[in-house]
Amino acid sequence: SLKDELFKYFNYSPSTISTSAFVQARSKIKYQFFQILFHRFNLSSYNEKLYKGFRLISVDGSSVPISFDPFDSETHCLNHGQDEKGYCAYHLNAAYDLLENTYHDVIIQPDALMDENDAFNELVDRFPVEHKALFIGDRGYE
Repeated sequence: SLKDELFKYFNYSPSTISTSAFVQARSKIKYQFFQILFHRFNLSSYNEKLYKGFRLISVDGSSVPISFDPFDSETHCLNHGQDEKGYCAYHLNAAYDLLENTYHDVIIQPDALMDENDAFNELVDRFPVEHKALFIGDRGYE
């Protein structure tokens, strides 16, 4: 549990912060921080592995289940013909560099509003213009 991990991290000190304090502090971190961290990590590990002068970028998507909330119109989806209750999820669109073995970029969309074509266009537009790349995507990204 988080409480156990905090105690372990702080060497079981009686002055260890509470789980509630940790969660409140964690919620103050802006999502932009994670974007910057993600891109800086990729820059630090980039070796410029190319195929005939091109980076090979694979684009694919996957649904990531989240807590069920039937009133969240952006993430709540119905399983047509299966379960009337449905599910809630986000759709992760990822651009993966096949030769570097790293994720180059990601776009997260609410599952009920997902648009793989739009996400693909945004991933291409955000790609650095100084690099040549071949993008490979499955159906939905055409």
